[in-house]
Amino acid sequence: MIYRKMMTILRQINGSSARFWVNEMLILTSLKLRGDNTVVLL
Repeated sequence: MIYRKMMTILRQINGSSARFWVNEMLILTSLKLRGDNTVVLL
């Protein structure tokens, strides 16, 4: 299921949309790391 969704996203990537996708991934990753750090601190 997740793999199929990833493949669909990869097919849609081109030019500016690729940069947008990368930015989204970076934001989600940073938020996840920040959330994990918060959990560790708590």
